[in-house]
Amino acid sequence: MHPVSPWVVASLLLLGAGTYSETSWKGVRQAVPEISRKDLEPTLGQGVLLGILGGLRTVVADATWLRSYVFWEKRDRAAAKH
Repeated sequence: MHPVSPWVVASLLLLGAGTYSETSWKGVRQAVPEISRKDLEPTLGQGVLLGILGGLRTVVADATWLRSYVFWEKRDRAAAKH
């Protein structure tokens, strides 16, 4: 009896998982509603606004952290001098 290469076993498992997921998706796909352009247009402005403000939140958080670090560093230096 020949030993089976791990690569052959892994390939067969991946092929089986891919086939199973494809058949499962075909069954689920029928129940997923389609989103048309007409349904998407009213919410487009909200998505853009949230995207811009979402990025702004991280910038404000970084700036706040840097500012507090600088204040702490100045205070720490002043305390070390005394």
